[in-house]
Amino acid sequence: MDLFYGLVGAQLPHLYKYTKIYDGLYPEATQILIRCHPSFFWSTENYRVSTVPQPLIANLRSLSFPSAS
Repeated sequence: MDLFYGLVGAQLPHLYKYTKIYDGLYPEATQILIRCHPSFFWSTENYRVSTVPQPLIANLRSLSFPSAS
């Protein structure tokens, strides 16, 4: 799985340019692109929590990460 965090205010065409490169390198990988708008940082915590897409949370929780020993 590839997880991409967009720069604050980055436009979708610019972000897609990078995801397209990874799609060519790893065509079977799942990609998650997270955009960040400047207004996100100036909002309340409750608003920020409520705007996180639930499918994103479900996908991240379903991953199994190796435990650090």
